[in-house]
Amino acid sequence: MWNTSRDKIEDFLPKGNSFHPMIKFMTEIPETEATFLGLRVYEGARFNKEYILDVQTHFKSTETF
Repeated sequence: MWNTSRDKIEDFLPKGNSFHPMIKFMTEIPETEATFLGLRVYEGARFNKEYILDVQTHFKSTETF
């Protein structure tokens, strides 16, 4: 969980991306899941009954292996 507002994160992106053309920050801010270091943690079917979060390996759409 972030300890800042969505507006502050969205304000940061253009500022962060302006430092160097090869470094780009990206964000997705969903309400029910988080992706961190290739792992997607989300509220799946088990969450409503057992309060257990589901985990899945996250692959970027640009991944070519």
